[in-house]
Amino acid sequence: MRGVSEYVAALLMTIITLVAGAIVFIYSYYIVDSYSNEFSSRALVAGRSLSVAVLASFIRGSNQVIVIGSTGAYPATLRAVYINESLTVCTLSFATAPSATTSKQVDGSTGTVIPYRTVFIVSCALPSTSNVAVVKLVFDEGEIYAKAGRLV
Repeated sequence: MRGVSEYVAALLMTIITLVAGAIVFIYSYYIVDSYSNEFSSRALVAGRSLSVAVLASFIRGSNQVIVIGSTGAYPATLRAVYINESLTVCTLSFATAPSATTSKQVDGSTGTVIPYRTVFIVSCALPSTSNVAVVKLVFDEGEIYAKAGRLV
């Protein structure tokens, strides 16, 4: 009878090992799948945030910051503009038709939707007479920074 109990013990150990391996596999598959789904949804949001690009930024005259940007394949909603970490009231302008231009005030309270594949201009008063300004454009899809310097 001694040989039978060794076979039974080996069989039981094999079954326990297979069940434990299956539990680890199922748990790790669930974790990897959830991270994959989260990564895919974040990649979509990140892809949308990258559909806005700053084309140029400069300080014109003594105190006017100009930022020229463009939207890509998706529309973008501009919420606020910060200059040197201070919320600034600015004017957003973009063309809505070949002969029509829309100008709206951006003050941080409401958002303005910029259509897809549109060039836009943000014009702000510079709070100080510095030679360099860091401009942060806050969109629903994310934030974009630009460094503006004086034109010589």
